[in-house]
Amino acid sequence: GLRFWLRKADPLEVFGLRRVTGRALPGRALLFFAAALPLFYLAVQLTVQGLGAPEQSQEIVEYFRKSVAEKNVSAIWWTAAFAVLVAPFCEETIFRGYLYGAFKRFVGPEFALLGTAGLFASVHLSAAAFGPLLVLALCLSLAYEATGSLAVSMVMHAIFNAVNLAALYFLARSGG
Repeated sequence: GLRFWLRKADPLEVFGLRRVTGRALPGRALLFFAAALPLFYLAVQLTVQGLGAPEQSQEIVEYFRKSVAEKNVSAIWWTAAFAVLVAPFCEETIFRGYLYGAFKRFVGPEFALLGTAGLFASVHLSAAAFGPLLVLALCLSLAYEATGSLAVSMVMHAIFNAVNLAALYFLARSGG
């Protein structure tokens, strides 16, 4: 079973990390990111209209805002490194690389897509962010499915986090 699979499987092949490489990787990730962004912000607008003023932001967002307000450069850089490098790698490996593939194999692609997207949105522990994160996760899974490469969803996720952190940074610096 699992021991045989782990011994015989090449993670680069299993996760499609050789399928999209080099110069094609950032371009594909940016293309999928550009397609996902309007859907994500539509989900944000629908959430704001449906829930009114959003409740408390995710803890990491509040920590980042506080770090910017206090001009804590070290905390800003560590948070950015975690959000742009560590989180996308870990989350994509777990949600798209492992769970999506396992769910797809046992319950079919539709449930795998919705189930892993729901889990992804849930683990971020924010009711206000659930809808937008669900949409983001659906887009990440579709990018993975379309390219067969986990690297595309990883880079797409990193770009998403980087863009949102940059926006948070400039809003916090301007007092917004």
